[in-house]
Amino acid sequence: MHHGVFEGKKAKDQKMKVLILGESHHVSTDPSVTTDKIAGVPATYTTAAVVREHLEKRKTHDFLTKIAKSFDAEEEVEFWDSVYFGNYIDVLCGIGNSFAEKQVEENRKEYNDQVFRFVNKYNISKIFCFSVLAYKNLPDLADGEESRCETIGMRGRRRVYLRQCKYKAKTQRSGTSVILEKDLHVFGISHPQAKGGYSPEMYASSLKNQIEF
Repeated sequence: MHHGVFEGKKAKDQKMKVLILGESHHVSTDPSVTTDKIAGVPATYTTAAVVREHLEKRKTHDFLTKIAKSFDAEEEVEFWDSVYFGNYIDVLCGIGNSFAEKQVEENRKEYNDQVFRFVNKYNISKIFCFSVLAYKNLPDLADGEESRCETIGMRGRRRVYLRQCKYKAKTQRSGTSVILEKDLHVFGISHPQAKGGYSPEMYASSLKNQIEF
């Protein structure tokens, strides 16, 4: 996970601890910015700093607004105050190329170890993964564990899917060396900036009751 994971002000006090997992930070395309131009290295800023500047309206990020709306959140600040947020890939990625896929292919186990260590440390019960790439590369399911993929709507001619799986605690599995201390429920959701478009309202009917604040 990228350094500086965001922790909402009330996240640790929630009965159900939730991690929102994005895919990656991207290299800057702003010509006035001289840093964070190189893919493959960590950003100079933290993930938490990005969320804070969004909530303080110093620089808004449509990606974060769409995530909150995907849970039918009435108050965006209240939503982010109640969850953790991190990015799966620990370095900057390019835009419109296959750099992220290559990073995941080469570092899958390390990334999964980072996620599962975070889950254990912060007692996470559910992960909502807003990246199909990250979701599909999480640790493999063990025998007897379940997964499913359901169609929740159509966007033009494209089906919109909601994926989910459940990991059992105290179980060894491939794709990570970390053993979960408690059961974990993971949801896989399309990237909010996907080329085919994204409709928070389609997910809201399925996700709004999945988080208990």
